[in-house]
Amino acid sequence: MQGYVDLVIKPVWNMQELALSVTSSVIANGPYRVTIALNGFEPLNAISNHADAKIIARKDGSGLADLFISTENNTDATWKIIFSGTH
Repeated sequence: MQGYVDLVIKPVWNMQELALSVTSSVIANGPYRVTIALNGFEPLNAISNHADAKIIARKDGSGLADLFISTENNTDATWKIIFSGTH
């Protein structure tokens, strides 16, 4: 899996909160993008402790979304995506 080495803390899915949490090593001023399989869920929001984060669902029917993280400094950024939906 490309980029898996960047994950300092591996993905954790919280079914009660419908949230995916991860910590990634992010390089300053570079585009950091993570593609997420939605599996029937809809992304509502992305947050990060040391970086700007946004999530955009693709409109091509692929069931994928892209998380974009940006930061001015090299950092280990903890990020979380909140979803809606039932499964």
